[in-house]
Amino acid sequence: ASLSGMVNVEALAALVNSNQTGTSLNKDDVDSSGTSFLNGGALVFDDFIRNLIPSDSTSETANITIDDLTNFSENQVARQETILPSSLVKSDRNVDAERILQDATRRLETMLNETSSALSPINIQSIFEQAGNVLDVERASKSTADLVSFGNKVLYEGLESLFLPKYASIKQINSDEQQLKIAKPSEFAVLAGAVYEDPVENSQSVNHSFVARGKAADVAWMVTDSVQDESDFLLDVKSRPVLVRTVAIRGYDASDEDVDRVRLLNMICTANSTTLGPLRVHEGMFSIARELLADIRPYIDWTSPNHKLVFTGHSIGGALSILLMAMLTVERGVKFVEERVLRVYSFGSPPIFEHPEDIASTCTNCAILSSLGLENDIVYAYNQPWDPIVRLFTKIDPLYPLIDDIGDDGVTPWVNGPTRTLRPIVKAVLESWEDCANTAVPEIDSMVEISSMEILPALDEIFTLDVFLISYVAVAIRSFIHHFYPAYVGPFVEFAKEVQPRQVER
Repeated sequence: ASLSGMVNVEALAALVNSNQTGTSLNKDDVDSSGTSFLNGGALVFDDFIRNLIPSDSTSETANITIDDLTNFSENQVARQETILPSSLVKSDRNVDAERILQDATRRLETMLNETSSALSPINIQSIFEQAGNVLDVERASKSTADLVSFGNKVLYEGLESLFLPKYASIKQINSDEQQLKIAKPSEFAVLAGAVYEDPVENSQSVNHSFVARGKAADVAWMVTDSVQDESDFLLDVKSRPVLVRTVAIRGYDASDEDVDRVRLLNMICTANSTTLGPLRVHEGMFSIARELLADIRPYIDWTSPNHKLVFTGHSIGGALSILLMAMLTVERGVKFVEERVLRVYSFGSPPIFEHPEDIASTCTNCAILSSLGLENDIVYAYNQPWDPIVRLFTKIDPLYPLIDDIGDDGVTPWVNGPTRTLRPIVKAVLESWEDCANTAVPEIDSMVEISSMEILPALDEIFTLDVFLISYVAVAIRSFIHHFYPAYVGPFVEFAKEVQPRQVER
């Protein structure tokens, strides 16, 4: 399928009629695939029209309606008998549009069922817009309504249907929660990306005042202040202004020559578990978090009792944000965190906790947060589906050969591995971050909610990555693009802008 993903409705209607009457189209009118209705993938209708209509005709484009073909065919009977399916032209010069649409609907449904994983909602919407422009809606209103209804179902339930019915927690984010779970989080996604670039300018772009920045354990952090509406974080509270201090933590940045990158990589790869209160946590990350907390503690202690706290970060920065919240819970108690911490946002972060064996998990209950005495909604974690880092250190980790075989230069992974690996790509990524940051990232077409206990099984089943697959260059590039912080900033912000007008309309 081409990138446009558009259906050639005229060609589809012609093919419907030819199949019903047993009339075959010329072999030259169909490309090598012979099955797809997508432009560039099946019926080359442009050539068909050019062969049908003389060069001196006023209609020389492929955007010809069925009535145009009907009217023209009266003067081209001989040519039409050999090229155009006879059932397309009726003696009364009217086309049975309703029957064509019914058949088209059935065929579109079959096609969409088979290709739902490849077509985005935007492309599907274009299909129905083109169908409405080409076919006579007045003569086929009932079938057109059925077609549009089916299209809406695909648009609004398509991604969710990939996971159902196996994963009970999967659901669409309804309109009442879009400010809470999409619009407001996109603001903190900007801050998670700002700490990689210009913290002052990017913080001000989302109405945050820059307070401080620093580095601890080779990880950069920054602190901002802002005035927020508390109802943007909590559904059951009245709208009121509240002072919010945000701590944003950066992920691994190979372009930063002021930090010891080898030391940081070694800490990230030190995945032995250690104790934090009732939990077992990633030892290397816990060591980094202790140094971070020592640095930012004054910016927590110097706030007023009415100040609220938000932690945010991308990649290991998001994991460290969650870990800092857990450390404050153990150090200062559940009441302090419940009263002072509004939310923790993580974007593309690796897991860092072991599952507690003595606490049962369900699709609505996170055993890790429950063991700390905290509610599930204190942490919002956002994952791109092809991001391999969110699977790190788990049973579905596709990168495990990379993390224990780093070369002496600190940027060459899997030194002793086979040649067909990610080695050259990852090395280039680590050596030249700026080039990678400018790589185009995918737009967000849809967002669904799923529990922390079902996210990994769902990713493994629907968006499968393994060591063999990710060793292909195309899959590797897609995976790393989906993890770079730009994939969690720009597309997220644009998607939030799209849902906000819909929320106002509703």
